[in-house]
Amino acid sequence: MLTPAVIDLSKRLPELKDMLTRSLRDDITAEIAVPDESCAVKVDPSEFELAILNLAVNARDAMARGGTLSITVEPVVLEGKPAEEGLSGEFVAIRISDTGGGIAPDILPHVFEPYFTTKEVGKGTGLGLSQVYGFAKQSGGTATIVSTVGRGTLITLYLPRTQELPRASAARMEPEAAPLRAGTVLVVEDSPEVAEVAAAYFQQLGYMVKQARGASEALEVLGKDANIDLVFSDILMPGGMNGVELGDVIRRRYPAVPVLLATGYSESARDAVQQGFVVLQKPFDVAALDQALREARKGKVEPAPGLAG
Repeated sequence: MLTPAVIDLSKRLPELKDMLTRSLRDDITAEIAVPDESCAVKVDPSEFELAILNLAVNARDAMARGGTLSITVEPVVLEGKPAEEGLSGEFVAIRISDTGGGIAPDILPHVFEPYFTTKEVGKGTGLGLSQVYGFAKQSGGTATIVSTVGRGTLITLYLPRTQELPRASAARMEPEAAPLRAGTVLVVEDSPEVAEVAAAYFQQLGYMVKQARGASEALEVLGKDANIDLVFSDILMPGGMNGVELGDVIRRRYPAVPVLLATGYSESARDAVQQGFVVLQKPFDVAALDQALREARKGKVEPAPGLAG
């Protein structure tokens, strides 16, 4: 379920540049251009950040030899054209373009479909662009794509513009000014797209990040690296051990390493909390993650809300 809040994209997008840059490679430049005027929309802030990060990761993977990721924001008036799915009225257009190899015309109509991917096996789930399109539609807008083989791809998000002003309680909360000592976190997540988001948030909070695709790989990393300060794991993982079971093993073998679990399912969260784990509800933003980390590292055991505010 989405939790809408009013955010001004003219201010919000520039704030995301550092996070986006960390998700790219050194041979890719990120450029963000926004107008001076307010471009307020009423959307779920966490899902918006996830959509933008998914688009950045998709663009990064398309630019194997480097290039430029460009993001622009512009207020527009739609007039019911089929290309914008018949939408009309005031919208904010967020255009994300890359200078990659482009997408073949026969593939282009399918890119927003769930599980569709042009990536190699094991390189992605195909849910990134599907999340982007679903987020736009659930927010009352849409997403379009134009691509030219050999030149690059342009994806445009259209989100309904609002005249409401962001409320202080709905504004994005920043992590506390004096964070606990950061360190190195091991992110255990089978979905590459979700792992990218979590890693970017941890890096924004000052952590070094290592990743594992499942419980077995996580235990292997812990056995070899004595510098892991915290483990962040999804509860539900396919095959073998789940996050709670992994947490139990870590408690026994590495009692000094805190474990923070995450899930989008309330029943899984309740079970984990009953077993003494701090659980972060999905979707979450960086401020909610920061608070949950503090609780996990201080040894508190209580459910942590996903969205701050």
